Amino acid sequence: MGITNYGYNFFVTRLGSNISAATHIGIGSGSGVFNAATSGLYNEVSRQAFSTGYPDYSETYVIKWLADWNTVQLSGLSIREAALFQASTGSVAIQKSHFPAITFTGSEELQVEIDVKVL
Repeated sequence: MGITNYGYNFFVTRLGSNISAATHIGIGSGSGVFNAATSGLYNEVSRQAFSTGYPDYSETYVIKWLADWNTVQLSGLSIREAALFQASTGSVAIQKSHFPAITFTGSEELQVEIDVKVL
């Protein structure tokens, strides 16, 4: 997991302020090396609002976000990236992760959980 340059500023500014909170997790099919200076996913294919009960602040110094995708939404997709966003469309990624391709054939569901621990 990598925090983008925008993400670092987001967390610093968010502490004790009223800027918009993170609201969505996006997934994408793009591949590439993490770059903190990029503003979004390489090729975003879907974005979901957080699941009920998230963000979760139950663990000390940890914020957890979770979003779900069902079989219909994922069928035929191959994803390689996920990110945390402040809006349902547009906006700049706060955090991004890249991983080996995961291909969905129509019978799989997906949950993406992003955890940030403040040290």
